[in-house]
Amino acid sequence: MPQGQTVLITRRWLSRKEGELPSATQGAFWLDYKRLYMAFKPSMLRIYLVIKQPSAYQEVMQVLGFKEATNTYVEIEATGYHCMANDMGPRSVDGWLTGLAQRELGVEQRFSLQIESRQLLVDEQILDLTPLEFGVAQCLLARPGRTVSRAHLLQQVWLTQYQGGSNVVDAVVPTLRKKIGPYASAIATVTGVGYRLNLDEGYTPGNNINEP
Repeated sequence: MPQGQTVLITRRWLSRKEGELPSATQGAFWLDYKRLYMAFKPSMLRIYLVIKQPSAYQEVMQVLGFKEATNTYVEIEATGYHCMANDMGPRSVDGWLTGLAQRELGVEQRFSLQIESRQLLVDEQILDLTPLEFGVAQCLLARPGRTVSRAHLLQQVWLTQYQGGSNVVDAVVPTLRKKIGPYASAIATVTGVGYRLNLDEGYTPGNNINEP
C-alpha cells in the first residue's frame, strides 16, 4: 500500500440468528460500515472482508467490485474462510461511488481531471501532464463534443490574444494524444478551427497518435 493510504478490514460480521447470511442485523452493520469508510476518504483505498460463503453475496460483490484476494483462503477447524477485497482506485471512495453510479446509468466516464495534483485520470490510470497539456485537456473536457478553437485555447491556456502563434497549440496536442494512448483519436482535429473531444470515441490502439 502507498504511504498515507488507508485500508478497512472487517474480520467477520455476524448476527445471533442468521450468522453471516443477509439479514436486517447485517443491514444495520453495513450502514455503520459505510459511515466509517466515508469518514476516511480521501485516504481510503481498499476494503477487505472475510466470509465463509461468498456465493451468498456473489451478485452484490460483483456489482460493488469485490474480488477474492489471491492466496488468502484458509481453513480453521475444518471451516473455510475467503478474503474478499475491493480496490477503490486512486480517487478513493468518491471515485468508486462515481464509477458505480455511472455504470448503473450506463455512462462511461473515460477522462477525469485531478485539479489539485494537475493530473489526468484515464480509465483509473493517473497520467502526469505538463502545465500546457493540463490547460488544453481542461478546456476540451469543459466542452465535450464541441469544437474548441485555437484562439480560445491561446486565450485560456497561453493567456494571449495573438493568433499568429497558434502553432504552439498544435505542438501540445500530439503530446497529449500520445499520453492518452489508445484513446488518442478522442481528440479530433477540426480543420482550420481547432479541436474537439469526443467522449464516445472507441478504443483504437495507436490511431491518430501523431496526427496534428
